[in-house]
Formats: sequence, C-alpha cells, structure tokens
Amino acid sequence: MLQRLKSMTRGEIEDSFDISGKKGKEGTTFRAGQYAVKLFKSTKASSKVKTEADLQSMAAAKGVAPVVHYVSTTQKFIVMDALSQTIVDKGKREKWTKLPEAYAAQLYALCKRLDAAGVVQNDGNPLNLMLDGNGRMYIIDYGFAKKITAAVKKKRGSQPNVNLTLWHFSRQMRHYRFENNLTERIVNKYMKDNSFVDQELLDKGERLLGPIGAAPAAVVKAPASRKKKPPAAIKKKSPPPAVTPPPMGRKKKPPALRKKKPPTARKKKPVVTETPVARKKKTNRVILESDTDDSDDSDWVPEYDDSDSDDSDSDEDRDTSASRKTAPSKKKGQRAHYRQHVQKDTTLEERIRARKNAFKKYKLSKD
Repeated sequence: MLQRLKSMTRGEIEDSFDISGKKGKEGTTFRAGQYAVKLFKSTKASSKVKTEADLQSMAAAKGVAPVVHYVSTTQKFIVMDALSQTIVDKGKREKWTKLPEAYAAQLYALCKRLDAAGVVQNDGNPLNLMLDGNGRMYIIDYGFAKKITAAVKKKRGSQPNVNLTLWHFSRQMRHYRFENNLTERIVNKYMKDNSFVDQELLDKGERLLGPIGAAPAAVVKAPASRKKKPPAAIKKKSPPPAVTPPPMGRKKKPPALRKKKPPTARKKKPVVTETPVARKKKTNRVILESDTDDSDDSDWVPEYDDSDSDDSDSDEDRDTSASRKTAPSKKKGQRAHYRQHVQKDTTLEERIRARKNAFKKYKLSKD
C-alpha cells in the first residue's frame, strides 16, 4: 500500500479512498489501509508541507506523534501510521464529565517529551489527541508547530509546551465538558518560577506511554462476519382453505343516471325598430289675412328686390323699418316685399286671430 501511495497523484487519492475525515484549516486526514494520509490544500506551499513533516518526525522520535513514512511536496500529502480514534470520540461515547486521570497523566508526559524533542506543538485542539488500539495517546497535527529556540525558552521557560500546549489542551477540553485540573495543578504553579514539575503524575504518564520508540498498536478492522441464514424449514403444503360463498343479499340497483335534456334553443324576439317621426321645422311665419276671400288668407314673408338703390327709398320703407330688425339681413339697395302663402287648413277665425297677432310686430302707416 505504501508503494502504491507513493506513485499516486492527488486526483487518484481522492478517487480511490473514502475521504470521510473532518476537514481542517490546512487539509484533511483520512484512512488508507493501515496508513493515514493527510492531504493538504493544493494552495499550500511545498516548503510548509516539508516543515510540518520534519517537525512531526522530530516528535515521533520521542514517541509523541505517529511515524511519518512518506512526504510528497508536489502532490501535497503526508503518509503516516494510522490511529484508532480521537479522545473526543471516546469521551462522548463513554459520556465523560471529567478527564480520566490516566489520560491527564499521558498528556502531561507527552508535553514533557515534546520539550525534550525541541518542538512546540502550539495547537491545543482536543481533536489532535488520538488513541491507538491499546488506548495509548498521541499528539497529531504540527501545522502550527515551531522549533524550540533560545527566544522561545526566554519567553516560555524551560518547559514551553507546559506553558502553552498543556494550558491550551486543558482549556479547550472544557468546551467538550471534560472537566480537568491541569491548569491549576500544573500550569499555574509552573508559571510562578518556570521550574515546577509534578513528578508523581509524570511518572504515571511515562508508565502508560511505554518506552520511547515503541510502535503504536496496529489497528486492524475486523471483517464484518456475514451471518449465515438458518436453512429454511420445508413447509408442507397445506390444503387451501374452503371457500365459503358470500351470503346472498339483495343486489342494489345502480343509481339511474339522469338524462340531461338537450338545451332548447331560445327563440329570439324580433327586434322592432320604430322609425322616428320627422319633426317639422319651425319657421317664423307671418300670417296675414285677407278681408274679402278665404283664398286671400296667406302667410307673409319678406322678399328682397335688388332693382332699387338706397337713394330711392320710399316713405313706406322707412315706416316698416321696425320689421326689418326681425327679418333676415339684406344687402345694400334691397327692399322688403311680402309674399302670400295661403293657409287652407285653418278656419276663418283662426286666420283673423293669427293676422292680428302678426301685425302687432309691425308698424304700419295710416294709409
């Protein structure tokens, strides 16, 4: 498997394995057979991949981290020993309310070994605490790790991982409700003079970790055993049950369907259009009456004569000037005459009355 992983590209690794691990800030760690593969982001610098692998190898030499077997700076992945589970998963499954003393002792001993390896892990996420098949603890993920230099010792003392890494683990485990007293018991006492060592807890942790250089317990997934189905008992064919006829009952007649009558065509009423009666135009008539005969009864309307000019106006024309106001306008040099229209449908009395009413509008001369 290791030789196969060395020859694979990023795309082949992603297609060949079930990458079900949690994605971190720098990459994803997943299982590949008996190994674990940490696949970094493609944008991560090759120098940072190599630096992380080197620091993890320094920690693995002291039995703190899983051993690194292969590093690919071009495809950006690291192959290391596989571990069983995180301490968080174990604590949730067993419903921890307090960090057990055995794991507190191992964590303290691992931080002391990191000081001896010259590496500050610098990432106290409890998910970075993993267990092998025997329950032995390891610290993984060295993406933020640094070498212990003189400047680091000046700032953190001779035990920089107790000052920083142990304090961070103790604090973050309380987010998972794993209560512990590592801060009060060790870190705060160490901060006073940078020399405190809890020798009793350290010795217990070293016994549980085992000697340096011991390989982690192999984690082998047991193949899922297939349960054999018991042979099916031969069942004798039983005779079919006697079919009893259903009780006689009155057959219900299906409901009669109502026949829909075809829609009758409605007779359209004839549209009666009344022809409007033409109204008679009203005309301003002047009714004049003759004294002698019925045929002389007539309506008088003015006529105009263009033969005379303005200079030959008679006295009669001047006397009838009042009637010219109601008559239509005439051109200069025209005189008004009257034309008689006979009214045959009226009686004599009506014509006399109409004549009187008509002559009230005009001023006639005495002659």
